[in-house]
Amino acid sequence: MSFMEPGTQTLLEGIQATMRDLVVAADHAFEFEHWPDAFVLYSQVEQRTLTTGAPVNGHVCYRVGVMYERGNHVPKNSAIALRYFKQALQYLMPVCQTDPEARCDLAYMLENGYGVQEDKEKAVEYYRIAAEQGYPRAQVNLGYMYSNAYGVECDKAQAVKYYQMAADQGYTNAYTNLGYMYSNGYGIPQDKKIAVKYYKKAAKRGYARGLCNLGYMYDYGYGITQSKSEAAKYYYMAAVQGYSVAQCNLAYMFEHGHGVPLEKTKAVYYYQQAAAQAYPRALCNLAEMYSTGDKEAGIQLDKRKAVQYIVSAADQDYERAKNHLEQMLEGISRDGSDIQKLTFECLADTWPSLTMINNKFKNPLINTYLQQVFKGQGEFEPYRYIAVFYLVKEWPSKRAQAILNPNCKIAMCELCLVLKNCSLVPVELHPLVMKALIGLWQNHFQNTQEESFCGGEFAKS
Repeated sequence: MSFMEPGTQTLLEGIQATMRDLVVAADHAFEFEHWPDAFVLYSQVEQRTLTTGAPVNGHVCYRVGVMYERGNHVPKNSAIALRYFKQALQYLMPVCQTDPEARCDLAYMLENGYGVQEDKEKAVEYYRIAAEQGYPRAQVNLGYMYSNAYGVECDKAQAVKYYQMAADQGYTNAYTNLGYMYSNGYGIPQDKKIAVKYYKKAAKRGYARGLCNLGYMYDYGYGITQSKSEAAKYYYMAAVQGYSVAQCNLAYMFEHGHGVPLEKTKAVYYYQQAAAQAYPRALCNLAEMYSTGDKEAGIQLDKRKAVQYIVSAADQDYERAKNHLEQMLEGISRDGSDIQKLTFECLADTWPSLTMINNKFKNPLINTYLQQVFKGQGEFEPYRYIAVFYLVKEWPSKRAQAILNPNCKIAMCELCLVLKNCSLVPVELHPLVMKALIGLWQNHFQNTQEESFCGGEFAKS
């Protein structure tokens, strides 16, 4: 499988780099989140593999799969990612017993359910073995599992222990993680000056998170003399690498003239850069600007866009956005506009992009209201057709099948209603309506003979 990008220039042009040189350089770019460079270099590995007949590199397949799964530089595509993950498994499994890198790759796939059934406890086991073999990436990842209670009980002190082990080997990511633990007093006595020391180590190597975190310490005078201009400098250095948190922080500096001249157009630019990566704070800040309009920032009043940004941020459990969304769904608007209507419309036509877990939308508020939209009762009736239109258009994606699954108890009669009122659906979608109906009947007879098709709550799978 080729993942060559047309028109890319050879980064190591003129250098007789070995295959291992290319992989090392690609891994460096990947871990520092320099996605375009990582993709080009991994592409060169693929090209050499194809032209020389060398064995497929399972680690490279795994890393490219991650990029497609997340949408890092390449368009997000779970189907392509899965193919890479399956290819990676084929080559990683035979060597993982002796190769800590392969075991760490497998652990990450288990942690996130990439190409395999998610199993965080098994991931911890794999990380631990690789960590005990002295592999720094596994040590950092194991520390992260302890810090966040993924597959193991939360133990911040254990997290610090493993971060320190990796930092002692000079692993850049560990510097940033240790700095964060010291800054917040997690698993170790709080010491912001030591945190600054570790952030500086990471920043010196150009690591975006380290640069951003060091900027934050300057911004608020934590462990170092406060300097808004120094904060803006470090935010900028991380922002140009594409780090969304830094882009949002820098945007705020330009919006309010902190450490830089007050330039709202630049603020909007960096907010948009971060929002393009779905960073919730940037989405929320932009939404607030669009909800009122800001001539100085070049932002025209656009309530619809504001609602879309709020829904996207609330879908990520961002608290400020969730509060806004709740008010909007209740029809609360400062200027008297019909914000409730716009919000229902937005939910109806954007649900395919929202996060679902176990046949339910992740955000409980969104889940509750979308149930009502799909039922189409009372005030929700005008939005039912919009929602079902996208249901038909999405078929047979997993997300559409989850909505149509009888265990969700979304009425099949809604889809039948669309079929009866074909004028609501473009002609080219009529065959998809039929496929959706057939698929739903098949699901019904395969999965249950007892579930009601009408009304009710979304059931857990």
